Amino acid sequence: MKILIAIANYGTKNDKYLHQVLEQYHLLPYQKTIIVHTNVTKDLGDDVKVEVGLPTPDPRSLVWSHRRLFVENADRYDLYIYTEDDTPLLPDNLDYYLKVNKYLPDNYVPGFLRYELGSSGRVSFPDIMGSYHWYPDSVKSFDSYTFAELSNKHSALYVLTRSQLQTAIHSGNYALLPHRSRYDIMASAASDLFHNCGLTKVICISHIDKFLLHHLSNKYVERFGLSKEDLEAQVKALMEVKSGSLSKSSLFNTETKLLKGYNKHYYSKCEQIVNSVSAKSKKVLSVGCGIGKTEAALVERGHQVVAIPLDEVVAVPARSRGIATVESDFEKALASLSKQRFDCIVFEDVLAHLHDPTIILTRFVNLLNDQGQIMATFLNTKYDKFTDESFEPLDQTLKGVYDFETLGLHLTSEQMVRSWFHQSGLKVQSVAYYNFLNRQRRIYNGLSFGWLAKKWAKRFLIVAVRQRK
Repeated sequence: MKILIAIANYGTKNDKYLHQVLEQYHLLPYQKTIIVHTNVTKDLGDDVKVEVGLPTPDPRSLVWSHRRLFVENADRYDLYIYTEDDTPLLPDNLDYYLKVNKYLPDNYVPGFLRYELGSSGRVSFPDIMGSYHWYPDSVKSFDSYTFAELSNKHSALYVLTRSQLQTAIHSGNYALLPHRSRYDIMASAASDLFHNCGLTKVICISHIDKFLLHHLSNKYVERFGLSKEDLEAQVKALMEVKSGSLSKSSLFNTETKLLKGYNKHYYSKCEQIVNSVSAKSKKVLSVGCGIGKTEAALVERGHQVVAIPLDEVVAVPARSRGIATVESDFEKALASLSKQRFDCIVFEDVLAHLHDPTIILTRFVNLLNDQGQIMATFLNTKYDKFTDESFEPLDQTLKGVYDFETLGLHLTSEQMVRSWFHQSGLKVQSVAYYNFLNRQRRIYNGLSFGWLAKKWAKRFLIVAVRQRK
């Protein structure tokens, strides 16, 4: 078997990791050509070819250098491997790639997950964070192997067979020059082929330990990333979806059609909500619960929390945090909760993702106690630093169109949300503007200087009660 290996290595900062990556490739028992794309001259030994230069003057374009190399050699090798310089592929990883790949449909590509190690020995997975999540309805088995799709297609490395590479090239979208897709320019180099080039990346969850790659720099471990315990819980849940003991339904589509995303987050804690729920609100319902960090913080404060999770996979870690959950389906959840009443109902970044938010709001109003509140957070599209480019659609032929069908998201303003609440039989009590650093800018209740808050804050929270007839 002949393998072409391309490694992106900018400057000299990561050279200590590059040598570890090369060491693993030297162990592969196959005929291989190793090419390092860099911007500075360096000697990496007789068996490594160094190509110096950038596709464009932009330093970020270096990671795209392998694209032309692969296209020019598309019929000369059996396997094509691209990687960043701090993510080694072990021989065992490649062996299992080859084992499972032969059972997959031609357009399915076995993918990998990066892990990082903290100073305390903590293991985390940086590719599962923010809005990235498993698709519960994607679980499939081929022979004795079970696979699932992760919404994040980036792992800084991919392996393609000759036929898979040719599928990507023949799609007409295997771009040679840098561009932004659903990811930034650098991440798109290893990711956009799984969105635009006719290939589907899947993770072998039944043997997931064989598809883990150490991100040697460990640069994100103290900042974000799913814990090992939560990953294991999610993989177990995915296997239960496969067996039929868990539902594969999702509450709503959490992904927008925007170039810059603004997708619903699964793993964050909203301090603004935690601090705004009154101590008198003993019983709280959270609609659209992710991993449960906001809800767990409310439990710690003495609230009894019931949640409607985004899906049954993310619900498993939420339940481990002491949160009672119902099924991830609006109709079934409303039916099971119909005899309960809540002091506070929370919609954390949910309503803007629904085609008609007033329908859902109106139905949940019936679950409120007489003095109960509905609390919801939204993106403040009047934020001073937002421009028209902030809300460009993925489909650039629709640029300049801002409706829900085009964007998959309502571009919310306070006026718009007040209208939703009024139509749903709710009276707005207060509006709080805040940013992602959780510093409250200003409580706005109609004061003359409230416009400052609207310009300075990225998000806002509305608290409302049932209108009195």
